[in-house]
Amino acid sequence: MPLTSLSNQQIPSTEAAVHLNTLYGGLGDQQRDFRNANLIRLICGYIQGSRILDVGCGAGRLLNALKQEGFSPVGIEPDEELIALSERMNPELKIYQGEGDRLATIPEQFETITIIDVLEHIEDDVQQLELMYDRLEEGGRLVVVVPAHQWLYGQRDRNVGHFRRYSRKVLIERVQQTGFEVQSSRFWNMLGVAPYWFSERVLKKELNTSLRNDSQQGFLKRSLAAGLRTWFRGIENNVSFGFGLSVICIAQKPKSKSRQLRNAA
Repeated sequence: MPLTSLSNQQIPSTEAAVHLNTLYGGLGDQQRDFRNANLIRLICGYIQGSRILDVGCGAGRLLNALKQEGFSPVGIEPDEELIALSERMNPELKIYQGEGDRLATIPEQFETITIIDVLEHIEDDVQQLELMYDRLEEGGRLVVVVPAHQWLYGQRDRNVGHFRRYSRKVLIERVQQTGFEVQSSRFWNMLGVAPYWFSERVLKKELNTSLRNDSQQGFLKRSLAAGLRTWFRGIENNVSFGFGLSVICIAQKPKSKSRQLRNAA
């Protein structure tokens, strides 16, 4: 499906926000959501420095994890309900209310900026990458996670307001286009590809994600969820299988030549 045609097929952004909140609300205790818990664990390993910005931080789960690790995280989030939820869970977190372009009004410079499952929601993704480039200090790190494979674009993508899914090549090109140097990239969540494809492309309906939470389910489902939690933590987070439901890209804002010469001296 051509990228240019996707925006006309999305549901309105306000409805997408409601749908996304309902979707994650249905997961129950998100500390037991093996998918997001292990993704956060993986992302924490990519963090550089202590001054961190998470763009589209939701209810602040990544911010909470980073704060517990001793970092000084800041978030940006457009959804006021999610910000309120974050404040109830951890009132010490600092979250700016606004869309991704709110970055232009933040005076701080950061050592790492993360944007996790958010870039696909932004129509002009290159402009968003440029804004993050400006807010990073020289040598700062960008961590991007996006849904993979445009051929998987389906009902769930439309419902939650995705403009696109990404190939590894396209994501790298967009990141490099804005001046970043790509340090590494990988796929993640190999096991999710087949069920996602079958539900979204064959059955033409949104994938049921209730299995991601291993509480308040029958014995078999709890056992399967526990096995998947172990798989993600022990294998998926340590091995890239060359395909998966997500693409992760780690990039750096280059240091200026004068700064590089000073460091070499």
